[in-house]
Amino acid sequence: RDAQESRGLGDVYKRQAVSTQSTGALFYFASVTVAPSAMPKSRRQETKGQKSQKDESKRKKTPKNTPIAREYTINLHGKILNIAMKKRAPKTVKILKKFAEKTMGTTDVRIASALNNYLWSKGIRHPPNKVRVRLSRRKNDDEDAKEEMYTLVTHVPVPSFAGLKATSVDE
Repeated sequence: RDAQESRGLGDVYKRQAVSTQSTGALFYFASVTVAPSAMPKSRRQETKGQKSQKDESKRKKTPKNTPIAREYTINLHGKILNIAMKKRAPKTVKILKKFAEKTMGTTDVRIASALNNYLWSKGIRHPPNKVRVRLSRRKNDDEDAKEEMYTLVTHVPVPSFAGLKATSVDE
């Protein structure tokens, strides 16, 4: 510890004693906090709330008020695994709405009737494990609408889900 302090890293060590009631054994945990001056420059910038140039070049976000369409494959199987049998198909609809709301950034999400029929095709207890959907962010024509954009979720029938990735689509 003295060697590290002489290097100027500014590490602070704390020993915490934790005992278990049943055995009476005593365990020691050492926690380390590192001063910001000892961090690499890239980590220091991130801690100050500044984004590094690498993060900005990774993904260009489209503005929330522009129409766009994307296709996604959504794996529903793990999300409905521990759901009661008679609530599975309604839960898949809710999962799709939540996914569309998060990815497109609109609270007004509309599900097409063909997609709804596909989700309910095998009954309430056995919805499909995967579904390929197209999310279309569109302008809202209603005068008294809360938002200027809405998301339409439609079904994209595919023979196999193998090798499919999220793609942007021109409408």
